[in-house]
Amino acid sequence: MNNRVVSVSDDALGALFNGIFALRDKAIVLLLAESGLRMSEVVALNRSSIRVEIHQMPDGTAKPIGYGQVIQAKTTGLEREFFVGPATIAALGAYLEAERNGDTQAALFLSTNGKRLDSQTVRRIVQKWTMQLGLAPFATHALRVGLVERFCNAGMHYQIVKKLLGYSGRDYFKVLSHPTRDMLIREYLGAITSFPWY
Repeated sequence: MNNRVVSVSDDALGALFNGIFALRDKAIVLLLAESGLRMSEVVALNRSSIRVEIHQMPDGTAKPIGYGQVIQAKTTGLEREFFVGPATIAALGAYLEAERNGDTQAALFLSTNGKRLDSQTVRRIVQKWTMQLGLAPFATHALRVGLVERFCNAGMHYQIVKKLLGYSGRDYFKVLSHPTRDMLIREYLGAITSFPWY
C-alpha cells in the first residue's frame, strides 16, 4: 500500500489564497504553505515568534522576509530557523491588526474562545476551506510536501530544502554540505516567486 502524501496543486493553492476571506484562516494556510512548518510547530508559535527583516539580494534589490525558530518536533531540543515570504507577512499583519489588536495573549493563533489553537483545529480549518471552495480534499501535510516540490521545481538544491524544512532522516536527503543562512534566505526568496500567489 502506498502511503505517499500527494502535494497540493498550484490551482488549489491559488483558489485557497484567493478564496479564504477569514483573516486568521488565510494567515494559517499561507504560513503552512510557505514555511513548511508542521501543524504542531504552527500552533506553538507566539506573536513574537516571527520577525521581519529586509534582505539585500545579490542583484542589489531588497526583499522583506519573515523568520523565526521552532524546536524540531522529532529532534529533542534542537531548533531550526524557518522563513516566510511577503504574502504571509502581509496576511499575518492583517490578521493581527484586525483581530488581535489590543489583546495580550502570547499565542499567534487563537480560537474563537480565546485559547491557543491545536493541530486538530488547524486541520479542520484547512478541510473547511477546501470543502467550501469546492476543492478536492487533501491531507494538511500535503502543504509541506508541496513546498518541497515547489522548491525543487524552482531549482533549489536539495541540501537547502533539507535544511529549510528540518528533515533529519536519511530517507529524505543526504547531507553533503551545510548551507549558510545567507544561502538559505537567497534560495527561499528566489524560489517563492514561482508560487501561484506571487
